[in-house]
Amino acid sequence: MALLSFYFFRTDVGPIIYHPDHFLSTIEALTPHQGQDLIVYILAEHVSADVNSTFAREEIWGSNPYTPESDAVCVLQHSGLYDVRGDLGDEVLAIKLVLRIQPGESILPGSERHGIVSKSGASHVALSALQFELVTDPTQQPLIESLKSEMKVGPPRPHA
Repeated sequence: MALLSFYFFRTDVGPIIYHPDHFLSTIEALTPHQGQDLIVYILAEHVSADVNSTFAREEIWGSNPYTPESDAVCVLQHSGLYDVRGDLGDEVLAIKLVLRIQPGESILPGSERHGIVSKSGASHVALSALQFELVTDPTQQPLIESLKSEMKVGPPRPHA
């Protein structure tokens, strides 16, 4: 009897560039990629809680997992992965955030964590914050510039 081996290769979705005026993606775009990771680059200029109005409005739903409408900087803070209220330093170009795309739930409860309050929400698809990396390597700059020029972002956020 022959033994068969199966290899499953996980592919990542993205990368995309974060912009506070845009959602990360849509439920329709994320649904076929459940079980994969969404790679999000957050430029250093958008990480500061002082200048990011989306963070100030605490646009976040769920408690890890989060809805796809949740702001990535809010996710960083609320999940405890990174304290965005600190100083990034001049050498940081961006933060690379890895989010796992997974089936959603009829209720994603809100909570208060790390100084930010998330709201309860529901979604067919959810995002779990897995890890982050401070991008300091200048060889990553062409990738970041390419993402910016191609505007690889999700749909615009309605402004309150």
